[in-house]
Amino acid sequence: MDNTALINMVCDYAGTNGMDVYIKQKDNCSLIILARGYAPVIDFPEGCIPASPFYEASQFAEKHANALIAMLDEQGYSASQPKMLLKSLIDELGGTRGKNSLSYIPVHGSFFSPRVVAIEGVALRESNKIIFENRCESCRRCINACPANAIDDTGFNDPEKCLRAKMRSTKVPESYRGMMSRMVGCDICQMVCPMNVKKPEEPGKALIEAFSFEKILGGDIKRAQELIGSNFARQHRLMAQASVIAANMDKKEYLELIKPLTESGDEELVEMAKWSVRKLENL
Repeated sequence: MDNTALINMVCDYAGTNGMDVYIKQKDNCSLIILARGYAPVIDFPEGCIPASPFYEASQFAEKHANALIAMLDEQGYSASQPKMLLKSLIDELGGTRGKNSLSYIPVHGSFFSPRVVAIEGVALRESNKIIFENRCESCRRCINACPANAIDDTGFNDPEKCLRAKMRSTKVPESYRGMMSRMVGCDICQMVCPMNVKKPEEPGKALIEAFSFEKILGGDIKRAQELIGSNFARQHRLMAQASVIAANMDKKEYLELIKPLTESGDEELVEMAKWSVRKLENL
């Protein structure tokens, strides 16, 4: 297969699966950057836990990056997902970063999940240079909106202050629990950013089915794992987050599902559930 045919194959695969594609030469390989865009989500129906759509997009991008690697392997190429800083690579392509430290690309703004596939020993023509004007300047919307005060005028002054970072473990520090309003994420800095022009959408059927309060609090995380991957959808982590979000939303109807979690035997889940019960019972 010549290089033109290879580029066409990659671009056709990405386009068919709703992903943008960029090609960058680096060292002795061609880097294929796949970007899966998504829309912010609002107006979750009754009984559904608000959840960030980022992880669904991330799982989708991972699945199709691996599928592209398999296709390339069948054609005799040596392809892989290299470990590298994707933000830096997007910077090299012309992308920009907001004060929230997130990368921005055309159409999607910061609402996208990227993956990179490296093809060894192949020099493909670079394509689709990113052109995105950074309009942060004196804007402070993300700084003012961040509930954890994790952003300053130069960007993240301490990434570990970020609420999303804290929610990667089952036990979220008590000072952060009252901020939790979405499963496995936050998105506030993106929602207020004027460089993000995508209109919010209602959640899709898959997100609604995966993040039911009754399912998650009852320990049924099968659909969540299928949707966002087992790295993020860990049972006790999701159950703990669901209990806290229910408490923050004053969902007293779920109190009887949360109380048994206080005797689950998992120390971190127990602590989070007890906090939620106290808040729901106004103790």
